[in-house]
Amino acid sequence: MSGDARTALLSILRRESVRFGEFKLAHGGTSDVYVDARLTVLRSDAAGLVGRVLVDTMDRCGFEASAVGGMAAGAIPLTTAVVMEAHTAGREFAGFFVRKETKDHGRGRRIEGVEHPQGAAVILEDTATTGKSTLAAVEAAREAGFEVVGAVALVDRGMGAGPLLAGAGVPFAAAFTLDDLTHL
Repeated sequence: MSGDARTALLSILRRESVRFGEFKLAHGGTSDVYVDARLTVLRSDAAGLVGRVLVDTMDRCGFEASAVGGMAAGAIPLTTAVVMEAHTAGREFAGFFVRKETKDHGRGRRIEGVEHPQGAAVILEDTATTGKSTLAAVEAAREAGFEVVGAVALVDRGMGAGPLLAGAGVPFAAAFTLDDLTHL
């Protein structure tokens, strides 16, 4: 992995996305550390780094895919960063996102961005906690026709995502852990 990109992105994540205090997490638990990766991912000085680091993480893990995507809305900027970085590097990925529910209008789709979901896909997540939302994206992608070969989080809080996904037959990797973000 490009050490420069990883180091630069880690610095931005620490500065922009990590907050200390008392926070209720989406799964109902509490934490004294909150990571809002969107505050980094949506920055112009970080988006390219996000794409580079996520592609490097996928490569390091041997996740060979033709598509990347995940749950709306968190995975949309990650997907965009990855497909742009891949194109810059002479590679191609189809990007997609998964709606929480199938649309009840238009074409009634749950997966958007690809006409015919097929082939190998990697599911992206901004911050993985329990892994339930990542697993929901995996299940939707599989139902649509993708073969999910892995899941990659920008940040893993270390609260069960890896084991949950492994139990569903999905290898899991993260670019950063909570310890990376909170320990200098």
